[in-house]
Amino acid sequence: MTDTTTTESTASSADQPIGTLEHLDPTLLDIGDNVRDDAALSKAFIANIAENGVLVPITGVRDPERPEVIRVRNGQRRTLAAREVGLSSVPVYVLPSTAADASQETIDRIVHQIVTNDQKRDLTDAQRARGIQQMIDAGMSVTKVAKRLSVAKDAVKAAHTAAQSTTAMDALASGQLSLVEAAAITEFEDMPGALERLMSSAGRGWFEHTVAQLRQERATAQARAQAAQVYTDKGFTVLEHRPESWDAACIPLHHLVTGEGDEADDNAVTNPAHWAVLLSEDTALCDVETGDVVDEETVDWETEDQPDAEPAEGLRHANSVTEAQVFVPDTSLTSTWSPPTTGPGFDSVLTTRW
Repeated sequence: MTDTTTTESTASSADQPIGTLEHLDPTLLDIGDNVRDDAALSKAFIANIAENGVLVPITGVRDPERPEVIRVRNGQRRTLAAREVGLSSVPVYVLPSTAADASQETIDRIVHQIVTNDQKRDLTDAQRARGIQQMIDAGMSVTKVAKRLSVAKDAVKAAHTAAQSTTAMDALASGQLSLVEAAAITEFEDMPGALERLMSSAGRGWFEHTVAQLRQERATAQARAQAAQVYTDKGFTVLEHRPESWDAACIPLHHLVTGEGDEADDNAVTNPAHWAVLLSEDTALCDVETGDVVDEETVDWETEDQPDAEPAEGLRHANSVTEAQVFVPDTSLTSTWSPPTTGPGFDSVLTTRW
């Protein structure tokens, strides 16, 4: 025998009139009065009705004196959109009229229309993003998801991108970021300090500017690292910053003397690891295809802005080069030398003079 607990409802069945679900022609529904005095049908809403039909039944009340008339109580936007896209039938939950008079009918209608709109909760951006990701995981393409949901493809892409990142989804769920902003931060999760800068500019007019700055900084860092690798591969020590004056870890060669007291020269240090290179950003001519730096003396400038012109023998066409930002050794530090002052790579014992 199973114990059963029954909880009595505080409302009687008379408080909740029983209706019927019917499929009716939207053009035959009487929209009547509505507290929403502007239906404000957007293109996206109409497209959604055209794509998916009316998913949530319209609520209507049967006129007690004219039973063939169904007056829309909740769902005027769905009704109008269904008419506009030419739906032949829509689901309608038809309620009987229980009002004693016209005044009571007005009160019942307004209560229904206000409560059904006020007491609903929209999906959060995080919930929407997870839902979109589940559709994609189920095999739908971004294009098809956008079509079914009647949203822009960029919005679907942003949701898909954000859903891949726990950091982005946490920020989205907490309301700190919009969907587009959450998608943007995924690009910089491995960049030190980037997330803090993005979070501080979220919801402000300069968020996109911050994103552009970070992209430029990352591109610059990558270009510098690529340039530094060339010197690292040759055995040189690449400095991150210009050394301070009288830095004991990085001594200018002209401050060193040999054991005989003579000023040290380049020949005194043969190990490239003891030579320091500091890279600085500069503008140079580069090959438009490879990005390699090009000597401007090898360019036939007479061919500039003349794509069909033939360059002189031994020279290249001006259109094959472009100005670009590059990293080159700072010539003021090409003689900087790093300790130790004895051991492999030194022709003699060197000492400082200061």
